[in-house]
Order: sequence, then structure tokens, then C-alpha cells
Amino acid sequence: EVVKISIKAIRVNKVRTFLTMLGVIIGVASVIILVSLVTGLGRSIEGELSSIGTNLITVFPGNPMTGSRGLGGIVQNKLEFRFAELIEEKVTNVLYAVPIILSSGTSKYKNHTVKNSTIFATPGNYFVVRDLELESGRYYSQNETGNAAVIGATVKKGLFKDIDAIGKTITVKNKKIKVVGVLKEMGSILGTDQDNRVVIPLNQVKSITGGDRPSWIVVKAGTKEKIPFVKNDITKLISKEIENDDFTVSTQKDTIEIVGRVLSIISIGLSGV
Repeated sequence: EVVKISIKAIRVNKVRTFLTMLGVIIGVASVIILVSLVTGLGRSIEGELSSIGTNLITVFPGNPMTGSRGLGGIVQNKLEFRFAELIEEKVTNVLYAVPIILSSGTSKYKNHTVKNSTIFATPGNYFVVRDLELESGRYYSQNETGNAAVIGATVKKGLFKDIDAIGKTITVKNKKIKVVGVLKEMGSILGTDQDNRVVIPLNQVKSITGGDRPSWIVVKAGTKEKIPFVKNDITKLISKEIENDDFTVSTQKDTIEIVGRVLSIISIGLSGV
């Protein structure tokens, strides 16, 4: 009897029934699409992070949970350049450890300008650590002290267009530097243009970036399987130099897992809608 009444009600209110069903279908479809997008975003982010390089471990200043902070809540950077040397000397299964000082500025050549270029001051082994390939020219050497720079594709295109950039002198943060190499195009990672970069030898750091401590230290392990052991050994080594609250050792897997957890929470929330 109840079924007959329901069928009769549906026949009488066809439009209302259709709109109700349509609303349910659209709602379910929307949730499915959003969950699929979140899953796809996670895979995309994982791929982008993996493209940074292989077998990488990074030592950052401070600890996001308990790290010491100065005035204004700013993390105090207690990393030292010598830590990179210690890691290469004391930790097994490490191929390279390179300190990096990061800054930003405007790149200029004659009347052409590229704004917000990321400036990396680092030893020559950085290119090997990051698996960076050249489009033209050369890398500067590990201990090169001359006036040299390797620029990204965005900087090259913005300053020189179709002209050969090798041997030309550009101005970065009011300092003149000779271009010795141009990197192959890398694209964006998490919305950041990886090609708007200028890489310079570490010895130029004081005159251009003004930094006296590394922004971070990137370590390349010998094999993927050794990464957990290398991470543990680096942590033990640095903890002998500074407090555990003053640094963080992170792998690409750590970062991917954090992103994955955040996206999982979002996905679960959407599934419960």
C-alpha cells in the first residue's frame, strides 16, 4: 500500500521528483569530481617534488614544532657552512653536501629586466645534486672564484630573447656578473617558476646576497635505500653542534607524506559531505 501511494505521489509531482533526483545526482557527482581532483592534485605534487632531484635530504634551520625564535617570531638560523663539510666527511653514503644561500633580486641586461629572480649562491656541486642540465655554456666549477653565473631559461629569455647569452655581463642586485651557462627549461614546481633563477659561486655571496649563513644544506645520498640511515646520521652529527630545536632534517618522502596527509584530510571531509 505504501509503495502504491509513493508511486502515485511521484506521478502527481513529476517535476518536483525530477528536480529532487537531479539535485541528488549533481551533489553526488560533484563530490566524486572533487575527490578525484584532490587525488590527482596529490599525484601531481608528488611528481613535482620528485622532479627536484633524486635521493635528496635537506637540513633546514629551526624546527617547525619547537624551534627557537627571535624577535617577531622569526626562526633563528644557526646553520653554518662548515656543517656541509662535516656531513661529507663524517656521514657514510653521502655523495655531496652543498650549502645554499637564497635571496632574490632584479636581473638586468641593457634595457631588459627580469624581476624577482631567485638567486642561489652555492658551490659548483649544486648542479650535480639537483640533476640540472645545461642548454648551453658550462657549469662553474666546485671551487671557482671568478665572476660567473648560470641562469635559468626565464632569465635568458627575458634578458636576451634569441641572442646567445654566454659571455654577456648581466647586473644582479647592482653587481655585474658574466653568464657562463644557461640551464634547460624546468617549468614550475608548486606554482614557483624554477627557470627564473641565477646561480652564482658561493664566494660571491657577500657582495650580492649579503648572507653569512646558509639558508639550508642539500645532501645527495648514494642510493634511495640508504636515505633513512643517512638522515639519521646527519641528525646525530648536527645535534652535536647545535640544539635539536635549531634544525630539521627532511627528505623528499617526508614532504610528500605531509602533503599526502593534508590532502587525505580534505578528501575525507569531501567524502562525508
